Amino acid sequence: MIINDNFYMKLAIDEAWKYQLITYPNPAVGCVVVKNGELLSIEAHKEVQDKPHAEVNALKAAYLKEKSKRLSKNCK
Repeated sequence: MIINDNFYMKLAIDEAWKYQLITYPNPAVGCVVVKNGELLSIEAHKEVQDKPHAEVNALKAAYLKEKSKRLSKNCK
């Protein structure tokens, strides 16, 4: 398996398809955040209105993961 941009794009698309009918009439959107080859988050737009979109969800999840890693590293 080759892990490249196409691989990560497929992950985002697959995540989006999980919510296709839930987000109608809006399009299903997926997002991944990758840093230095490490997958930090995979998220999707999960509801129709008044909720964060995939990009916001993914950035928030990635931030929380990085913050948690920094905190645990500092506790050692």
